[in-house]
Amino acid sequence: YKLKLPRSHLHTTKQNHSYHITQLIMKPALFVLSFFFFVLTTKPLVASAETVLDIDGEPLQWGVNYYILPAFRGFGGGLNLGTINNNTICPLYVNQEGLEISNGRPFLFSSVFSKFLFVTTSTDLQIKSSGITVCIQSMVWKLVKELTGVRFVSTNGVETPGSERIPSLFTIEQDGESDYKIVFCPTGVGCPNFVQGTWDIY
Repeated sequence: YKLKLPRSHLHTTKQNHSYHITQLIMKPALFVLSFFFFVLTTKPLVASAETVLDIDGEPLQWGVNYYILPAFRGFGGGLNLGTINNNTICPLYVNQEGLEISNGRPFLFSSVFSKFLFVTTSTDLQIKSSGITVCIQSMVWKLVKELTGVRFVSTNGVETPGSERIPSLFTIEQDGESDYKIVFCPTGVGCPNFVQGTWDIY
């Protein structure tokens, strides 16, 4: 199941970056984390937790800003936040830059239950933007389903413990030797029915 990411019409003027699987340029204070694709799984993942590494082989840190980019050329730029229609500004939705030279917006990962110092695979976490936006609300990612039946990832996720936080729990999983994928299927909960279906990038 691939995540549906609305293509962004906003482009940055960031320096051009290599999108080779193993050769992404690290920016000062902002690290580039290469993700091959986003998937939505309806089956529990059984895997031992391993430290997630950035493109320079350094452990991914909690609370540090990272760009999320495709691992291959031709798949667009990095992830950003934007709107999906002209009638509503908030919440914002996770989208993808159309130009490969656009890094998008940096995001950070926050621990939920982890006992590890660094971000590990198969561990529930939350993803959020630390930048300033027009929306005065939580910048935590949240899995949502619109009235049209289309599924998106929006902001305004819940950080406090409880059932309302479940749509905001994601994990990072290994995908190949040097790439990762972001998965939604909270530990101990499984995948709620509302997330089932096909997700495409457009």
